[in-house]
Amino acid sequence: FNYNLRLLIEFINHQVSKNNIDFVLMTGDLIDYLKIGRGNYQYKDNFQVFLDLILGLNRGLDKYPYFKDQEHINAQEILAPIFTITGNHDYRKGHYSFRIGSIHSIFGLTKKDIKGYYDLKFFNYFTAVRSKDKYLRDYFRYINPNLNYKLKIGKQYSFIFLETGQDSVADLHDLLKGSPSTKGLKDEQIELLRNYIRLSLEDKIIVVMHTPPISPNFGALARRRIRKELKLKRKVQWSDLYEYNLKKINGDARLERIVNLKYQTIMYNWATFLRVCTGSDKIIRRKVDLILCGHTHTIKEFRLKETREPEIISMGFYFTKIPILVPCEVYTSEYRTTFKTFKNPTDLQIWFDVNKPFILQTQAIGPLSLKYKFYPPGFRFFSIVNNQIIRADIFSLHLKSHSSMELRKDLG
Repeated sequence: FNYNLRLLIEFINHQVSKNNIDFVLMTGDLIDYLKIGRGNYQYKDNFQVFLDLILGLNRGLDKYPYFKDQEHINAQEILAPIFTITGNHDYRKGHYSFRIGSIHSIFGLTKKDIKGYYDLKFFNYFTAVRSKDKYLRDYFRYINPNLNYKLKIGKQYSFIFLETGQDSVADLHDLLKGSPSTKGLKDEQIELLRNYIRLSLEDKIIVVMHTPPISPNFGALARRRIRKELKLKRKVQWSDLYEYNLKKINGDARLERIVNLKYQTIMYNWATFLRVCTGSDKIIRRKVDLILCGHTHTIKEFRLKETREPEIISMGFYFTKIPILVPCEVYTSEYRTTFKTFKNPTDLQIWFDVNKPFILQTQAIGPLSLKYKFYPPGFRFFSIVNNQIIRADIFSLHLKSHSSMELRKDLG
């Protein structure tokens, strides 16, 4: 994972040299957990490791026995401004064990590979998932003193950064599945969001947060249920749920009527946040333009719309079902491809303003497994012309030939 961050820094610096990058947004999970593994005496915690990666500093990792392995050397300091928020992993204290669940597969290992493996450092499951505010101490000290803040960049863009908190035990279903929701937004954060919007009425407003407000449960059981509901004779694909496809198949393009979208999302003030973003809040009626988030390690894109016919869905708890109201209409597609179909930025701006807000989820930069190591979807590259976002492309670091700055781009 650290090596991929080094490659990303190399890419960013290359683009800076061509005057192609103004700044970088990091949407949380800057570290996997706080405590350092046994035997590493150079660092107190992983926030210091992250800081050295960003600054291109080495604490003996460029010397024997590591110096021959480029994956261990921080070769470059990042040359673009970066703006960060925290994710749920930034609150976690302890390491994980390869022997727990399917964690080994993330590193390209099989069950046979880890047979007979034992952690050098004692593994405690409860320590691994323990989350506390105090674990952010070095984040505040070295990286960012703020959890929630607003920046105006350029003449027409206001960025609102919102902290979405630790893992939530309130949604036990998601937590037990290893895909936790997070605590979400406190009442004072909602009021802060409203105030930030009031200060940005003439601007384009982009909300940056770690945990997405909309995230689908698209697991095996959900896919079977959706396939049956749509009366498909083949396996259901995510693209079947794109609004134009879903309209053809089901006669209704609204995603929330067929998919549970309250999965790995924010818990507190979920509905209120959606109302604020769609301009249907009773206190402030102004839509935001874009919501950027991570957390789910997937690439998903949604658009939201105010509704007079809210859908009631059921939370997916194991033992009891809790009905909740979805306060807006939700649609999905590959909107980054739609952006590129407009030749005139003015036409794109009109379409964008009519259909906003959009939610763009982006995958992590780390490899998913050995199978995907050389093609890991990792980050978005936004292009802006005449104050209008015209591209939101997905890029992947091509690890085999990165020395030539070759990148793989998902063209849709």
